[in-house]
Amino acid sequence: DGRAERVTTRYLVACDGGFSRVVGTVAPEVHRQTAWALVYQRYYRGCIDIDPGPYHTFLTRGMGIYTWLTFKDDQIIVGCGCMRGDHITGYHARFVDFLRGRHGFAPTETLRDEGCLGNALGPTNRFFLGQGRVLVAGEAAGFLHLGGEGISGALATGWLAGQAIAEATA
Repeated sequence: DGRAERVTTRYLVACDGGFSRVVGTVAPEVHRQTAWALVYQRYYRGCIDIDPGPYHTFLTRGMGIYTWLTFKDDQIIVGCGCMRGDHITGYHARFVDFLRGRHGFAPTETLRDEGCLGNALGPTNRFFLGQGRVLVAGEAAGFLHLGGEGISGALATGWLAGQAIAEATA
């Protein structure tokens, strides 16, 4: 609702995503020195000649650093990633053209677009685990599955951070 609130704690586990506001506050130099990546995906209805079971990745030149296609219910989700400063919509359009030409992709309806900015700490081997009484976990620390998924890493490293605090204060 836009109101600020003050919270006091002895320890904090920052597990607030790839563009962590906590890291930006407690270690602004980390944000300034970080390489940033953009990811973008569009949800479609239509048809495509690809097995709907697995998550598909494509490593093809000229379409960003990572492209994917997956299915959810009757939706086809087409996405790509690139480094900040690149033109993600151009990469996405080339990937859609690739899917049309190679896999008969025929979208009938565009449902929605999603995108986000995230850090490239993991791929650049510059993990940030925190400072002082702030431990950083998940994507905020640079932990991201090679397939681009972040929840499993957040759960695992967030739990480990909590265990570390519990053991240190026991």
